[in-house]
Parts: sequence; structure tokens; C-alpha cells
Amino acid sequence: MGGAMTWSTLGTDVSIANDRHVHPFIPAKAMTLDRIGVQVTAAIAGSNLRLGIYADGGNLYPSSLIVDAGSVSAATTGPKLVTISVAVTAGTLYWLCCHASANAIQRRTLQQGDAMPLLGFNQPVGVGTPLVAAGWFHNTAFGALPDPFPAGASPYVLGSGVNPCVFVRGT
Repeated sequence: MGGAMTWSTLGTDVSIANDRHVHPFIPAKAMTLDRIGVQVTAAIAGSNLRLGIYADGGNLYPSSLIVDAGSVSAATTGPKLVTISVAVTAGTLYWLCCHASANAIQRRTLQQGDAMPLLGFNQPVGVGTPLVAAGWFHNTAFGALPDPFPAGASPYVLGSGVNPCVFVRGT
């Protein structure tokens, strides 16, 4: 996994309508998360992003919904933050979620060197340049986040599509 991430080391990509992405988050210490957010880099009128957090089911796959933080408007650019209050445990795997209502919303994204290769790589070592499988995506109608996370999601591979980055703040 890469070093510290900054706005300048993150990339951008465009959303696909109704895709719900989750990526791993493992807190280094027990804390209470008080913000969850995304950064919109190119807006789409009337569009929204829905944010949330899922627990891990013990098999590197999201399970129960911890918090549905609601929707944020993606009709303007900039950071989109929601106030939450979620206690997390050190060393425990959680899944940060972003669900897009429309195509073409540009958001900050994870880069290959800054992603946790939790789900492995998309091809064997020695066969081209393997890309990190960094999370899961599932395409369903935009709306409230389901509890539990739907079965049948596909892994998403950095560099081959949308890789949204959800941010949290804790104290």
C-alpha cells in the first residue's frame, strides 16, 4: 500500500448510474467517525451520491449496514460532507460505500499505488501489469442503502473503471 494520500495523488473518474461501490477501511485505532464524504470534481445537474458504511461479513465481503448517511448533491463541485456518529474498532474491516444516481459525475478516486490489495490482483504475476482488485460494485436502483449489502457484487479493479474514494474523519 502506498504512503499518505493527498488530493493531488488521487485521481478522478466518472460515475456509472446506479453503481454502488464499496472499498475497505481498517482503522488503526478505536475512534468515533464524525464525517463521511466525497469530493465531486465535475458536477451533473440534478445528480446525487449516497454514502454509507457496511460491516464485513467475515469473508472480505460487506454484510450489515452500519450507517446510511443519506444523499449529497453532486450538482456542484467540491467536498461533500455528512455528519455521522459511528464508533469503529481498531483493526476491524469496514466497507465505505458510494452509490451514484447518474452517469458522468466526476469524483476523486483511488490510485493503484494507494489502494489496499485486499481482494488480490486481476491477473497472475508475470502476465502483463496486474491491477489491484480494491473493492466491490453492484448495480441497483439509486435509493436507500440496502441492509444487508446485496449478494452477487463484482470486484472492481483500479485502472479499469470507476473507483470512487469515500473519506471519513474520526476523533
